[in-house]
Amino acid sequence: MIEVQHLVKRFPHKDKAGRAAFKTAVDDLTLCVGNGEIFGLLGPNGAGKTTTIRMMTMQARPTSGIILYDGLDTRRDARRIKSLIGVVPQHVNFDQDLTVGENLELHARLHHMGKEERRSSCGRSCTGRASCSSTSRRWRSIRRSAGASGRSSRIWPRAV
Repeated sequence: MIEVQHLVKRFPHKDKAGRAAFKTAVDDLTLCVGNGEIFGLLGPNGAGKTTTIRMMTMQARPTSGIILYDGLDTRRDARRIKSLIGVVPQHVNFDQDLTVGENLELHARLHHMGKEERRSSCGRSCTGRASCSSTSRRWRSIRRSAGASGRSSRIWPRAV
């Protein structure tokens, strides 16, 4: 179960007069998603949908409020929660200036994988898939490996 209680996100900015102010992106959101339920966030541009998802996936910190996953609090149990959830970004999130291997290494480090696990997983990801059939491909640029969109390259999840 996912519980969001009184979630608020404010960003600092300057008002029209150039004074320091805050822009509220999410204002006192409360919701509950039961186990097995599917939910979506709908609203116009600027309604706070992306900001809410970023807070729920621990990519941004709430200004205030609580987010719980089966009773685990994102403020105290982030590492445990990250091991339980998966995120599929809307847009390609590879650094186009890095190689396939460098992107795999970067994302593995961002998910706190140990050195041996990174080496094993990154090597397997680049050799064990039909779309990445040789280790030389690991050192190609994302642009060259993935075409214009970058969508044919993927970060594969660890086996659980």
